Amino acid sequence: MTTLVMKFGGTSVGSPEAFTQAADIVLEQAQKWDRLAVVVSAMSGVTDALIEGARTAASGDDQTYHAIVTELRARHYRAVDALLEPDDERT
Repeated sequence: MTTLVMKFGGTSVGSPEAFTQAADIVLEQAQKWDRLAVVVSAMSGVTDALIEGARTAASGDDQTYHAIVTELRARHYRAVDALLEPDDERT
């Protein structure tokens, strides 16, 4: 049994369009391989924002920390909104 391991970096899932393209590649390869393992990085820029958020929280800069959290949350909600139809289940 052969396995294909696919790894998508941050820019490959950095926008809804890029995420859709990566998903299409996975679906295409799933038809060709017995087994498929998919590794996905954080969206482009998210890891840096998480590190910055941790640093600002540790320094006591609550205002900046909350701004970073708010932006990260909004960015991911925008991606979900762009990728899912309104009637799709969102849990």
